[in-house]
Amino acid sequence: MYLNKRFIFIILVLSVVIIITPMIKIDYVQADESYSLNWSGYVISSYQIGEKIHSVSGEWIVPNVFANTKTAYSTTWLGVGGYCSDRECKKADHTLIQVGTDQNVSNGTTYYEVWYELLPDLPKTIDMEIEPGDRMRASISEVGENLWEIRVINLAKNQQFEKTFSYESSALSAEWIHEAPSTTGDEILPLASFDRVSFDNISLNGARPNLNRFDPIVMTDHSGQQLVCVSLPDREGDGFNICCGDQDCSAYNQKIRLSGIWYYLFFDKQTFFI
Repeated sequence: MYLNKRFIFIILVLSVVIIITPMIKIDYVQADESYSLNWSGYVISSYQIGEKIHSVSGEWIVPNVFANTKTAYSTTWLGVGGYCSDRECKKADHTLIQVGTDQNVSNGTTYYEVWYELLPDLPKTIDMEIEPGDRMRASISEVGENLWEIRVINLAKNQQFEKTFSYESSALSAEWIHEAPSTTGDEILPLASFDRVSFDNISLNGARPNLNRFDPIVMTDHSGQQLVCVSLPDREGDGFNICCGDQDCSAYNQKIRLSGIWYYLFFDKQTFFI
């Protein structure tokens, strides 16, 4: 199943690599989690909460990716739409608004960028400097009939982007995702090894979503091998971790400097290992 196509054009010495961020590819679903070939994180459907999605926001720390392979890719984002267009998830929702960061390895060199996208248009790179460890804050908000505002701030460097677009969204889902992108030939690219993706202070329609009511999406390969772990939500139900491979995704205190004040994030000791 394909829910989003995001094209990034990377020009490398006399060659062009075309990468897409495809719609979620659901492998199978069981009682406590869903498994996907390319997404990991949390998705909340309007069918689950009984109302359309009017705003989504959150913060994440740009993960560090490791140049232990020649080429690998990852993208971290939040979005509205792009999941399922019916309650049974038999049809794809081809509307999607996204804003996020890329963390990639190309020819052994790491690079990072900020972007937004409104399907079916191609993604647009945002002129904003980022590096691993930067804390990003982003939001997508409906500000009028078929009018949506995208806002993203690099809190570490005090850089901000915001723009309002005319767009007809299904408003059927909200997402907080770490993803392995694909080529235009539908080949899922190698997921870049990363230290940790930490989402926090997320909101849905202006309120904490209480993620404890929802199940995570777990990324696996075609053989069913689990590629990441997704933690249970934090105590406030508005944050969680995604970790690579068999890293420990359990309780930790993370100290983050925001506006001259030190904050601490406290995550639950219980972790959902995958």
